[in-house]
Amino acid sequence: MSAEIMVQELEQFYLSTPEAIPVFFRTYTCSGDRVISKELCSLLNEKVCSTLGDKLYLLRKYAPELSKIDPFTEKITNSLEHYANGIIFERLEYGSLRVNSADRTLSLSLEIVVKMAEAVPKRFSSDRPQQWLRMACLVFLLHEVSHIAQKLAEYEDVQRMKEVDVRIGRERIGELDLRSDYLVVHTLSLFLMFHDERAYNHRKYIRWFYELWCGVCRAMLDVFPNDGREDKQQRIFGYLLMSKLIRDAHLSNYPLEFNGELWPVWNPSLDGLSIYSQGEPFISGCPVDSALMKQILEDISTSNYGRALPKIDELWKCLPRR
Repeated sequence: MSAEIMVQELEQFYLSTPEAIPVFFRTYTCSGDRVISKELCSLLNEKVCSTLGDKLYLLRKYAPELSKIDPFTEKITNSLEHYANGIIFERLEYGSLRVNSADRTLSLSLEIVVKMAEAVPKRFSSDRPQQWLRMACLVFLLHEVSHIAQKLAEYEDVQRMKEVDVRIGRERIGELDLRSDYLVVHTLSLFLMFHDERAYNHRKYIRWFYELWCGVCRAMLDVFPNDGREDKQQRIFGYLLMSKLIRDAHLSNYPLEFNGELWPVWNPSLDGLSIYSQGEPFISGCPVDSALMKQILEDISTSNYGRALPKIDELWKCLPRR
């Protein structure tokens, strides 16, 4: 194959209403690049594009009602209105997101979508795998959209956060990523609940939150590399802690104990832990078992999340509650 880049634009999906956001894929292949098969292109186009277009239309339609339940959902829904000319999945040179305000389109990394198409169905092989792939793509899309409200719409915006202090910049980005994870799942849970009930229903909200957070988001951990950096450990620790709490709320049918991300900060000796939510202290400076903390971080660093979760559960039982 020549080094010349070939572009293939798959059929663009439209709904009957002019308010719909079209979604389509551009696939790029060139010398040294991974070639995307026709079968995968067909899957993404037929099983993902049309559903995303439908969901985005309904999400915008219900946005005013969702805002009445929780105004923070506007951080997701408002940004979608500015990119009504299309969501494009394509090969990006840098980062996961590219915003084009001039032509009102938004591009997302096709490479990540391809990885999800391989990883997510494996985790849900016996339970509607394509449905969960479509939902994973929607979570990924809305996560990236949420960064627009955080003023991190461009790859360069993220790099500037690291210029003064790389460690602090990475930690701050990780915290914002976890905050986006929460906001996206919260918004989608309200949306899916409202689509069924046309009113707030706690039981359905908790069920959707559980399925999205503990199912879809857990599958997506396998898509993104974990190199053992402390900011990556913090994000996964926070995700697993939130998984434990949403699982408990789902099984016992009681309200969540949190209304934002749970971001852990520990001291170098691992015998003290604080947890922040939306930048405010959630649990402050509590002594913890340093040996247990070390085991948790080792499990996280080696991607043994199933082993880390019960240890986080054990640790949580020893922390004071508000």
